[in-house]
Amino acid sequence: MKATLLLLPGRMKVFFPLLIVIMAQAYPQAPLKIMPLGNSITFDDYTGDTRDTSERISYRCKLYQDLLSAGYDFDFVGSENSGASCLPTTPTDYTDHAGFPGITTKQLLLLLQTGLDYRSGSPVCVLPACNQNYLEYYNPDVVILHIGTNNLSNNDSALSFAADVEEILDLVDVYELTSGKIVPVFLARIINRAGTDPSGNHAPTSYYNTLLDALVASRTNDSIVLVNMETGAGIDYRYQADGGDMIDLYHPAASGYVKMAASCYTAMENYNFSIPLLSDIPDDSDTEGSSFTVTLDAYVSDPQDPDESITWTYSGNSNLTVTIDPATHIATIAATDVNWNGSETITFRATDPYGAYAEDNAEYTLTAENDNPVITVPEDQTVAEDVNLVFNVANSNLISISDADNDNQSITITVTNGTFTLSTTTGLTGSGSGTASLSYIGTLVNINAALNNAYFKGTLNFTGSASVSIASDDGNGGTDSESIPITVTEVNDPPVITGQVTLSTPEDVALTLVPANFTI
Repeated sequence: MKATLLLLPGRMKVFFPLLIVIMAQAYPQAPLKIMPLGNSITFDDYTGDTRDTSERISYRCKLYQDLLSAGYDFDFVGSENSGASCLPTTPTDYTDHAGFPGITTKQLLLLLQTGLDYRSGSPVCVLPACNQNYLEYYNPDVVILHIGTNNLSNNDSALSFAADVEEILDLVDVYELTSGKIVPVFLARIINRAGTDPSGNHAPTSYYNTLLDALVASRTNDSIVLVNMETGAGIDYRYQADGGDMIDLYHPAASGYVKMAASCYTAMENYNFSIPLLSDIPDDSDTEGSSFTVTLDAYVSDPQDPDESITWTYSGNSNLTVTIDPATHIATIAATDVNWNGSETITFRATDPYGAYAEDNAEYTLTAENDNPVITVPEDQTVAEDVNLVFNVANSNLISISDADNDNQSITITVTNGTFTLSTTTGLTGSGSGTASLSYIGTLVNINAALNNAYFKGTLNFTGSASVSIASDDGNGGTDSESIPITVTEVNDPPVITGQVTLSTPEDVALTLVPANFTI
């Protein structure tokens, strides 16, 4: 079997709130690895924060809940951990992420390149061994990135940070090549800063986001979804105490993180970053007349879309019929002709709600098996005594024999209380026509010609129950036999004088005849 995996026509740009890098590829049947990547907003750490690390859930908690409810098969990955008060740690650890409080765009670029963290000035290795690519080590399928807040003070720094982001995108391109994955990038227009204006209070942030707009527009060969987190997530940039969504100048309060999570989830739902993956649907074989069933959902995996959202179709069949139950996705395969034998390849296609699909071929073989001959006889018959009972189409009582794969047949006919006469014996070898026991060999054409207009006749003056029994043997182990019950009804016969006594009388003397003078 061969599985054909068809990717989406990627290279698309869509506006959604938040940056996500999604590696669209032929995923293995394993959870989708999502890397939340960024700074303290990803970690959930604000100025003067005294909460335990387990309480720092960022947008990751609500995103986890939304993805889980939607049926995603996923895991969060990265070198950092926080949020265990909401996020499970076993059997899968969802507290993993790559959020580094205080990190700049340049420092994040270096960390992704080498695994070294330069926030303290001296490099600190965050991997088991450094001078290796951070993305390649964790091998994410999805990267949620929000970067550029720290040290963003004016338009010059905005220009510098945008250049760093371009290098990060270049690094993602390299990761695409080494991992063999297509990487759609959901690039965030980062959140603004707190103040009195609900719509934002920091012009350099807005300028930086316009630079990201231009950056995305220039990378026509990349699959980038620009996520408008600044004004598209619905964040109220007033402080929490004033009814807004910000806990301090740079960081959202819990309400702001919920809005970020909702925007992130919407972005993921509106982009098909995974395609169905088909494992080998097995070939199968059986004898002719049999059928096959296969539970198709057992052979498809899609980390974004649950089995019930997959649409199954098929092609390539001519002698086989395929029926797929729309609810259970169980396919039933059977021959259009129960006597057909041979092999045929069916191509099954699994299509997700976004139109992406994968195909797999399965070969189904029905081996030849000797079919029994089939004798067709009429229902119970009735005939008057001493009258021929003719079997033909006109009388709606034709006797015939068929066999799907054997032309020559050996037939025997046995009669009780009568005889059976074939209409012809042309082409037949045997004897007995016109008697109560017949045995002939011939082709189906000649046998059926002999049975057409053949007739039964009861023993002279017999009335009551009679029968014609016929059996056929194809010489290859296939047999059939049938019997026709016949009722012979009584008919009032005229009297017959079979003898009389010799009588005499003188001339001119009358002679009186009485019944005793005759034998009747």
